[in-house]
Amino acid sequence: MQSQPVPELVILPKEASVWWGRALSVFIGITALSSALGVVLLSLYMSWGGSDFIDQWENEHPGEYPENGTEDEQRAWNYSMDEYEDNENVKKMMQEYESSGIYTVSLITGIILFFLGIPAAILAWMNHEMMLKVCGAWAVTKLISDVVLSILSANITASYLNSIPGGSDYSWLAYTSTASSIFCGSTLLAIVIAISWMYNKPSLEIPESAFHSKEYTGPE
Repeated sequence: MQSQPVPELVILPKEASVWWGRALSVFIGITALSSALGVVLLSLYMSWGGSDFIDQWENEHPGEYPENGTEDEQRAWNYSMDEYEDNENVKKMMQEYESSGIYTVSLITGIILFFLGIPAAILAWMNHEMMLKVCGAWAVTKLISDVVLSILSANITASYLNSIPGGSDYSWLAYTSTASSIFCGSTLLAIVIAISWMYNKPSLEIPESAFHSKEYTGPE
């Protein structure tokens, strides 16, 4: 009878690879730098008078409908009127973004995420025992900021879609960004916790008392 080959026993390392934490560190670092870049660009936009550009945006009204005009003139007026209304809706949406405070919230959260992300990335690279607290705080802050910003922008986008013909049928799509922000942020937080526990597992030891002992002595 031919003997079956014995499967080779694979012994896993007792400690997790340091590259799990370092991969997380690279991701946090890139995200923190992206936050800083967003703050710089948004600050330049606001300092260069982004709101003034919206107010000075010229959108010429096509005038009265040419009742006695030719078919080509009436068609051209309809096209100009559609373009005028579209521009007015876009201008109104941009003004709502300006007045909603979303730019200010973006600046504040961007600065917080940058200054919190740098030490989080360093601690994750070092697999430090404090990485769970700092990286977790960064992930929670990012989750909250993304959800708040998505809610603010979703309301404005939905209002814009409701203002254009046929857009109300798709206005609900604006709120999918909030659901995706919650899902992605929660997933990121779970990954941060899982990787942190790989290096610093929480203690599950039960202290000895008069009722039980940590040491199992076997059946009597």
